[in-house]
Amino acid sequence: MLEDKTWALINIDAPSWYINNTFRAVFDSRSSYDSIATCSPLELAPNLHQVLTSSHPPNIDFLQSLPKPVGRVWGVYVIVIKKIHCKPKIYIGSGTDAVYGVKHRLKSYENMEHRVLPRFVRQGYQDGYRLAHSGLLCWTPLPSAGLVPRVRARILALESIFTCLFHAKFKMITDEYYEHLLLWECDTVSWEPSCTHLPIKEKLVGDFKLTEEELEIIVAKQVQRRADRSKRHRETVRNKDIDAYLARDRIMKNAWAAKNRDKVNQTAAKVRGNALSSNRFSCDVCQMSLQSQIALDKHLLTQSHADSVAGIEKPEMSQYSINRKTIRANAKASGEHSCNTCNKSFDTNWALNRHNATPSHKKKLESV
Repeated sequence: MLEDKTWALINIDAPSWYINNTFRAVFDSRSSYDSIATCSPLELAPNLHQVLTSSHPPNIDFLQSLPKPVGRVWGVYVIVIKKIHCKPKIYIGSGTDAVYGVKHRLKSYENMEHRVLPRFVRQGYQDGYRLAHSGLLCWTPLPSAGLVPRVRARILALESIFTCLFHAKFKMITDEYYEHLLLWECDTVSWEPSCTHLPIKEKLVGDFKLTEEELEIIVAKQVQRRADRSKRHRETVRNKDIDAYLARDRIMKNAWAAKNRDKVNQTAAKVRGNALSSNRFSCDVCQMSLQSQIALDKHLLTQSHADSVAGIEKPEMSQYSINRKTIRANAKASGEHSCNTCNKSFDTNWALNRHNATPSHKKKLESV
């Protein structure tokens, strides 16, 4: 239904000045629109389909329940601003940053004086309204370089239809061009609009005369030029003062690691797993593979390693030790002693309590 209405909006019976003709040139047929839609599959916000098929508009709580972007995606978002004793206002927009996605655009609304704030969102902030929520109506993964202009056109078309359907734009005489597409009467919604126009009037960014392959080549060259320029700059700074360069580099890396702890842990776990599977850090005497050079160095200093070198055989495990080891392994596998916050299991309650006291667990607990 959403795709049908988007296509219908692009093809409404309206003067040429009402819609940027590039939209109709890019999507000159339903098959051309569908081909771009196939390359940029949409994920809808929870319950959005039910809302769009309902005879009544949702309340503001639905808009305030829309999810935040996860990862780098493009999407259509809703901004909700509120003021005590006043109707909430909404603004519908889209984020199509080719590198960072919609998250980069949403960040700007947190700064009430940001230079790219829409006119009436800025005015709302000046009048005492405050950001209540920002979330996505729909989203799609970042497209490949060759598809960027056309997928961006599709996202703007989706932004336009959502602006119409949710009555997020100030009423105008020209609304009659798309009134037949609306789901609900304007006076039935519980918010006020903040949009001034439909994005299908806007100029589209990108060269639509080039093929997908040509765009891929151009972007690849641009990326390489930026990488070369960055490399030359780093070399210049490094050669000028290597100590200052290394100190600044260390600070930046530590700051990134502190901000992206989950990514750091995932990468570290992957590196350790690869080291184990490849036997990169192994002790041939003890026939043991370890996760890192540090772990190997520690092992080489242990008494058990020294005994192996001396040819002293380890005593066989007692039945009690075997049973105890089995019990602990079963407890860990069953999740009897688990931390749902960190998604980790432990073999004893003591180990779980020790984990709960760690700074990493406490920090993650605060962020939940």
